[in-house]
Amino acid sequence: MLKSAIAASLFALMSSVVLAEPVAVTASEIKTLLTGNSIEGTWSGDEYKQYFSTSGSTTYAQRGSRETVGKWRVNEQNNKYESWWERAGWSGYGVIRDGEQLFWTSNGLEPQPFKVVQGHHVNWD
Repeated sequence: MLKSAIAASLFALMSSVVLAEPVAVTASEIKTLLTGNSIEGTWSGDEYKQYFSTSGSTTYAQRGSRETVGKWRVNEQNNKYESWWERAGWSGYGVIRDGEQLFWTSNGLEPQPFKVVQGHHVNWD
């Protein structure tokens, strides 16, 4: 009887747990996450920080390298973040959320993790 009660309790508990599926973040959410904030993450194993100004400029700082300034925007039609860099032009990336973790996505690219940090933070000190 006790085994049946324990088994029933475990089944009820397991049934109530919903496993999170990765969810695409909308253009509006991307804009809210990034505008006036920074992110920290890794890109192909390299640590970086990036700031997204309210004016549309962005500053990228990889550990051990000089800062690079580019442009950023959010495309409402395809729910993508887009960045412009002098050497590459415009490129678009999706953002997915898996639980509390955020990831950049793009065709042929492993999802790249990042977290949002409030305000302007691109220094490594």
